[in-house]
Amino acid sequence: MEPASFTFVNTTNTPGLSHQAAKLMRGHVTKINFANRRQRKAEARAAEIASTRAKAEWKDQNEESGISITLPLLPTVSDPFPRFWSLSYYDSRGFHSATSPRERFWFDLFFAEPALIEASVAIGEKNWSPNVASKRRAEVHLSIAVNTVIQRIQSRQAQTDGVLAAVITLAFGERLARNDTAWNIHIDGLAQIIRERYAQGIFDMPLWFLDLQVFDSVNEIFGFPRMYHKKITEALGNHAGPALARVVSISDRVIQLRRSIDAYRNPRLSTSSMATDIEESLAALCREARDLQADDNPNVQAASRSIELVIRLSWPPQPGVDQDQDLARLANELKEAWCRFPIRPCAYMELTSYQFMIGAIAASQGSPTRVWYVTRLKGLVHGMQMRGWEEPLEALEGGFASDLVLLKGFKSLRKELMS
Repeated sequence: MEPASFTFVNTTNTPGLSHQAAKLMRGHVTKINFANRRQRKAEARAAEIASTRAKAEWKDQNEESGISITLPLLPTVSDPFPRFWSLSYYDSRGFHSATSPRERFWFDLFFAEPALIEASVAIGEKNWSPNVASKRRAEVHLSIAVNTVIQRIQSRQAQTDGVLAAVITLAFGERLARNDTAWNIHIDGLAQIIRERYAQGIFDMPLWFLDLQVFDSVNEIFGFPRMYHKKITEALGNHAGPALARVVSISDRVIQLRRSIDAYRNPRLSTSSMATDIEESLAALCREARDLQADDNPNVQAASRSIELVIRLSWPPQPGVDQDQDLARLANELKEAWCRFPIRPCAYMELTSYQFMIGAIAASQGSPTRVWYVTRLKGLVHGMQMRGWEEPLEALEGGFASDLVLLKGFKSLRKELMS
């Protein structure tokens, strides 16, 4: 029998719902779960064509990048961490030690919250391979994670850092699966958990949670946020800190700027005054992005460089101005910021990060900086290809579609990575 998998719904305060409202909510959730089941069956049929071909070739191609490609062992209840590490970081050699106190804290949180363990392994299983067995294992872990979260909510334990981490991980998994309905439900759940924490006097948010919002704000610019949403930043309110508020404000205006640039490129809408307004906005936003560099948080520094790169690549420089050196410098500074992240991003975080792609696009051809980006990305892309994924970077192309310069750079990079 196919394992059950249920959509997470935040049920805090549901005893206060009327009988009719509760009935409507149950009907809504049932509809979502049936839709998810139909989607899983369709995916399973399509995945039958996938195979585990060319493992030896994959190993030869990736040994230089230092990425171990041994397939992970079957899950064990007693020790889930090695499997999580193998699935999420493509490293079957296992976890040795945390690289920072913040990472050690994250792993301690991982061990302490079963829902987080199950949600993390579910993501790794589902994205490891498109074959049916991998998807079924993912569904088992996902079902356990969702039901554990619901139990926490029903017992009024939803305000813990562990549950917060589990739900944001579930949201990330649904975004990777392109399940917008479930993703939005998890986002609503996160916002509700934040409000519940505040109601209980818990105003200090974990640094890793705020960092994820800063980090993912760049993906929001391109319409593919994974864990960021205005509902979350609004729920955080004044307790999020000034850095996140500034990054969100700048990112919002970059989105508006890119819309203005799109309008200007339409001959029926463009005017000379529009070009002047765009250039003034570009200059102002670049200054604000550079001001963020004073913050010593690596995630804020990475966001500042990424945002400035987006701005510079979205509009041609003034005549006679060669901005290649500035782009190369920013790409290198972005790389340095990534290398100082207090918690290492998993493979799927890197593969779906516009920050990472923009850095690779902006870096000078043949430079050590570009080699760093391409080596890491190529290892990840080849790994997914050899496990049956045909288009590992497909999710990102849509965000570049309206920008000819960025789209050209992305297509060139993708061709190089998949060769």
